[in-house]
Amino acid sequence: MKQFKLIKTYPNFEEIGMKIFQSKDGFWIDEKGESIVSIINPKKYPEFWEEVKKKDYEILSFTFKEGDKIIYSIERISDGEVFCIRDTVTNPAGLSFKISEFYLDHNEDRLLCNGDKTGNGHINITKIEHYKEPVFITEDGVKMYKGDLYWYVLDINHPVFPGKIDSHILDHSNPNKPRLGIKQFSTKEKAEEYRNNLLLEEAKRRYPKGTKVKSSILDCKFVVEDSYIIYDDGDVSCKSKNGLDHFLLKDNKWAEIIKDKTLKDYENSFLLSSNTTYNCVKSVGIDEKHFYDILRIHEPKLYWIKVLQAIANDLNEDWIPKETNEKHYIVVDLGIKVRVNSSFLNGCAYFKSKELAQKAIDIMGDKLDYIFK
Repeated sequence: MKQFKLIKTYPNFEEIGMKIFQSKDGFWIDEKGESIVSIINPKKYPEFWEEVKKKDYEILSFTFKEGDKIIYSIERISDGEVFCIRDTVTNPAGLSFKISEFYLDHNEDRLLCNGDKTGNGHINITKIEHYKEPVFITEDGVKMYKGDLYWYVLDINHPVFPGKIDSHILDHSNPNKPRLGIKQFSTKEKAEEYRNNLLLEEAKRRYPKGTKVKSSILDCKFVVEDSYIIYDDGDVSCKSKNGLDHFLLKDNKWAEIIKDKTLKDYENSFLLSSNTTYNCVKSVGIDEKHFYDILRIHEPKLYWIKVLQAIANDLNEDWIPKETNEKHYIVVDLGIKVRVNSSFLNGCAYFKSKELAQKAIDIMGDKLDYIFK
């Protein structure tokens, strides 16, 4: 609120030196709070009035330099901040300097300061702030000070968390590298962007192209092709081999990877599904384990044919060989080969495609010798 001082007497009116100010209602009030007649208006009669400028400083102490008395410390009245010679401060541009002197402007209503060898002198003390040393610098390059709010990432398995510098454990000896291995950011959005990038890279590492996956939300299987996508909520999807989109990560749960079965896995699946044969000899007192050991040793061709058929059943999934469809099978003709035929041959294990038959050959390895040699 502006205040004015009378410097020239109105005809037959008040004394020089009286001070007035304007109320919220627009009336001019004297120092006693009493209303003054409306003809006393500094805006209409500026030659009678002088604006009283309030000082925003108080000099607290002096010192001597080369015999001269100089200002040593001052208080900024508006906020109570105290500044002294040699204090490090920042100017409105954010540049820091040490105060070398305080001095008044020619009207003695503004207090200015100057800085040592910085070129930042002649700055009103209303425009400086004490320099603060940052506690640390975030991953996105923002200086953080005591009391500031920041966001940090522990790992990909947790959401981002807020933290306040004076309540969180930090390595103050190295502001650029906070302890615990956490990554800190100035905003929630920056922290989530960093975590999402980690999730996307993890998805590509876990599920490279060609990985067979069991959906975490649908009762289906798919093969990863490409086009990994991260969503705002942290879910990750990809394009499957059949062109459909499937989630690899949903509600913080990764989809199950279907690992290729080993020959031992197929042997076990064959044994578990062959109870009919075993029941025929169970009555003579031979336990299950010894029965299959005997079969593998004394009837290896029959044993490994059964294993090969178990492999075919698994690789073919829902496909069933019929008289009318093409069926791929394994033969020995100057080496082990895959042939295709539309009719049935006794004792063959049939496959939906040449690729699946070749995969069966790779799984069986030299055990095919028991069948074809």
